[in-house]
Amino acid sequence: MTFVCEICGKTFKSEWGLKLHDKRHRGTGRFACCGNTFYTKQAFNRHTCSIHGVEKPFPSEQCGKKLST
Repeated sequence: MTFVCEICGKTFKSEWGLKLHDKRHRGTGRFACCGNTFYTKQAFNRHTCSIHGVEKPFPSEQCGKKLST
């Protein structure tokens, strides 16, 4: 079964995915930082760790940039 966004027509495999996508259309994210809105705690945590994290001990094997995860 697929779930279709009535606004833009994008399809999702789960109702949860569609509900999350709908929040983006409505601008109702729960977590805000740096002028961005994040719709899940996981996305917010990923942002704060990668952008605001102090320690970045993991260098990229491709470019050498240091990352926090």
